[in-house]
Amino acid sequence: MVSGRQPGQTLRDAICSALDEVASRLGVARPETRDRDEPWTTEITGALNALAPRRNAVARFRGAPAGAGGGEWLYDLCWLVPSEPPPGRYASLALAAEIEWSRDHAEILHDFQKLVFSRAELCLMVWQGRSEAELAEAAGKMRACVAAADPENFGRYLLAGLLSPPPARFRYCGFPG
Repeated sequence: MVSGRQPGQTLRDAICSALDEVASRLGVARPETRDRDEPWTTEITGALNALAPRRNAVARFRGAPAGAGGGEWLYDLCWLVPSEPPPGRYASLALAAEIEWSRDHAEILHDFQKLVFSRAELCLMVWQGRSEAELAEAAGKMRACVAAADPENFGRYLLAGLLSPPPARFRYCGFPG
């Protein structure tokens, strides 16, 4: 099992390791589990929640544990970095993540554009495709969105496309900074 807290490991590496671990658990599951969106979303948000303390952040997402700061807020998952004082205020958004299981590029891009207009330090987009070509096509459309609206910040995006024929596995793409 890969921990998200290995010395020298970057936050991006830790996120990729956490997502790979989810894929290794669910990607070979029975079809009634593997092909349903809810178990994937629950596992991914749980894995990302576990990494939030690396940025001294509070994770917000639907289904967050009691006392974790609340449910979903603006994005499918985000990490809010508290300010000091007063309590309850936030200084920054360390991570904004969108998870879209539709294979419709219009729906994927709709969610991705929320990230393009966020002020998060790191923006994570998770989606799925049936082939490498399908994942690459969607990533190309996302790159075009960034080029049009946020060209100075290409380096803050991490794309995680789930290649879904069994066994499911993630393919990662970042844009050169």
